Amino acid sequence: MLFVIQNKNFLKIITVFVIVMGTTVLFTEKDALSFFGSVELGNGYDSNPAILPKGKGSGFSSLLVDLNQGFGIGEATLLTFNVRGNWKRYFKGESDSLTEAEANLSFINQRGTFKPSVFLRGTRIRSGVIPEDDRDVATVGLAMEYYPYEDIGIQFTFSVGWLDYRRASESVSGRSLSGTLPNGSGHMSPLGGMRDPKEIDIFRAAFESIAEKKFAQRFIGSGMGMGPLLQGNLNANKDPNRDDRVEQLYLSIQKDLLSNTSVSIFFNRQRLFSSIKFESFTRYGSGITMTVSMPKNFDVFTQLSWYRASFREKRSRNRVDYSKFFSIGLIKSYKKFGLSLKYDYSKNDSSFVDEYFERNLISFSIGYYF
Repeated sequence: MLFVIQNKNFLKIITVFVIVMGTTVLFTEKDALSFFGSVELGNGYDSNPAILPKGKGSGFSSLLVDLNQGFGIGEATLLTFNVRGNWKRYFKGESDSLTEAEANLSFINQRGTFKPSVFLRGTRIRSGVIPEDDRDVATVGLAMEYYPYEDIGIQFTFSVGWLDYRRASESVSGRSLSGTLPNGSGHMSPLGGMRDPKEIDIFRAAFESIAEKKFAQRFIGSGMGMGPLLQGNLNANKDPNRDDRVEQLYLSIQKDLLSNTSVSIFFNRQRLFSSIKFESFTRYGSGITMTVSMPKNFDVFTQLSWYRASFREKRSRNRVDYSKFFSIGLIKSYKKFGLSLKYDYSKNDSSFVDEYFERNLISFSIGYYF
């Protein structure tokens, strides 16, 4: 774990969080609300063909840090700030590191039936596994939540993001999130957040609600940019037996302005949380995601996703990718500690080459939540 602990990006993320949190306190009219966060250490096995040739895989260790702070502004506005860093080290391969960092800032109106919000997101990914995957993403978006009934909610989200690949001049055969799920992490967290029954008000209740939904939002959201639509042909550059024409492939999204529209329907009962999400990426594709969670002594969750992506290549030929994702896992929480065991399966088919890629990922993590 020394690799992830000594990573300089860890200090950068903590510094950004402290600066933004301190600045926000100076300009808010109310005291800061409950702070909560998590630190997770994990290990697992990954058969992602982006790491090694087919038939081989790699074990890995990981560190995930997630910090959250809420503030009350005026009478009905909630401001939340979140920073998240994920570091992963693979035990095999020429290059073995993957670093993901994300910061989110949201303004949410908590009064009334409709709850509008504005959010800003910055994402940076640096991959030693796939150097061509280094990229920065800046996103601004609008969201609207509507609860016609106590246990049924509808959320509409529209966002625009600027995607910048740092190695845009290089020829690659397919961009990848290194096999990450739509949320861009591949990790799940037990429910977080501290309760204080004596201090319930509109802001605290709203912030606790966000904490309780944390694992669902992390599992459902698009997270690190384009999600599975960029998974592409994972290992084309590393297999000398592949058709030479694959090497001529340049994705048209090296620097681009992207938009995303999604509609989600939530069903939240005491012993069951389920959702269905319809998602569309302008000019690239669309997808559907279904999630079910059953919190008891063990929280059991499962997710099924299907995405279709269409690209126009330099040879003026359409390329269509189909991505399928399935996940299932268990979470056990005890006081401020949590254990999670998760299995992910993904498959990608492309019309550009007559070949498909499969990935199996098994991960186990232990976390401390404060």
